[in-house]
Amino acid sequence: MSQETLAFEANLDRTFISMLERGQRLPSIATVLALSKPLGLTGADLVGHVEAALACSRDSLQSCPSPNRH
Repeated sequence: MSQETLAFEANLDRTFISMLERGQRLPSIATVLALSKPLGLTGADLVGHVEAALACSRDSLQSCPSPNRH
């Protein structure tokens, strides 16, 4: 899903989505919930995916599973 599509479906600005992806902004709980719906996830699932990705980036990338794309 493109940033533009996600932003539209979550009622957020595309530049804000870009800043989130680059770690320049931190989302509120309301933003996490808004982003999770168009991705077909619960807020908890989305946070879990982000938590796993952050842990993976701290550890060896070779042991990281491939992300599931929705």
